Amino acid sequence: MTDQDKQTTTPDTPESGASKPSETQAASAPSKAKPRKASNSATGKRRGRGWRILLVLLIVIGLLVAAGYYWGRPYYQQALAQWSAWSSLPQQQAGLAAEVSRLNDELSRAEQARDTLRNELNNARVELEKMVVDTAQRLSRREDLDADQWPLEEALALLRLAERRLQLDGNAQVALNLLDAADQILADLTAAAVLPVRRQIADDRLALQSIDAPDINGLYFRLDAIDDRLVALQWTPAQRLAPQEQSETDAETSPWAAFRNSLGSLVTISRLEVDHQASPLLDDFERWRQHSRLLLEEVQLAVLSRDQALFDAALDQLSEQLEPMRQEVTIQPLLDQLAELSGTALNPDLPDINTSVQALENYLSRAAQTEGEQ
Repeated sequence: MTDQDKQTTTPDTPESGASKPSETQAASAPSKAKPRKASNSATGKRRGRGWRILLVLLIVIGLLVAAGYYWGRPYYQQALAQWSAWSSLPQQQAGLAAEVSRLNDELSRAEQARDTLRNELNNARVELEKMVVDTAQRLSRREDLDADQWPLEEALALLRLAERRLQLDGNAQVALNLLDAADQILADLTAAAVLPVRRQIADDRLALQSIDAPDINGLYFRLDAIDDRLVALQWTPAQRLAPQEQSETDAETSPWAAFRNSLGSLVTISRLEVDHQASPLLDDFERWRQHSRLLLEEVQLAVLSRDQALFDAALDQLSEQLEPMRQEVTIQPLLDQLAELSGTALNPDLPDINTSVQALENYLSRAAQTEGEQ
């Protein structure tokens, strides 16, 4: 209701007493007051309706706001959570990077520790294997030393004998045979510690096989065989003066022709373009024989003393001494034998095979020392 409505409906108050004298004036104009009152009531009704519409709108808006808040609250919370997650994403990335770096450091330390442990295990394994091998070798030496003592001593004696023969006689073939015999003895042993000794023997064998060492005894015996052939030679001057046998044709000729043929067999006339050497006599042959044997003995002495210069000179003199009698007696095989001996080196560079002897002696001394400690 408006103020005008309140004025129209207000009851009589004490103040209205002043208006009573004017009632006559109001009654005199009844037709003018009715239309004004109707217009005021219509205006009041419109204003009340507007307030109600506004109130309804406010209520509807409030309901809509309440419904939106109620139904949109999960989405709002979700959006707020996503925004929080997005805002904290750099921090999470930094945290993850720090965690990855920490894990990498731990992995590096773990790998280093693993490598260290692997090296320690390898070292421990190597030491254990070495200890096992040393123990096995000691046990093997202790068990096999008594059984192998005699073969080892025999092999050592053969090696020493090979060294002596090579130093004194220079006979590489004999030394090589002795080394083979010692190596065969060592090959029958089961001890692994003799393998270095066999290796050294193999090196010495190869060194002996690489040289051309003369067989001094063989040379001496070959010269001695030549001397025996010289002693066995037989020759007489009658072999040159014997008459030639007549053929059947000469026997049928006249006596004068037969006499002339026999005289021609005794006397030979020839034209000499060089100095003629008289035929040797029996004394000359013996002197030739003795001189040849003396030269041969000189060659033998040079062989035994290993005098290369004397050997070459005496061998050349002996060849020159035998050459004139090649037509008289059969000495061509002797000359061929001397030609084969010519150029023989009596003093080649011989290798030192003492290393094999020292290797076996060191093994025996170590084995004896080990047995004494045990």
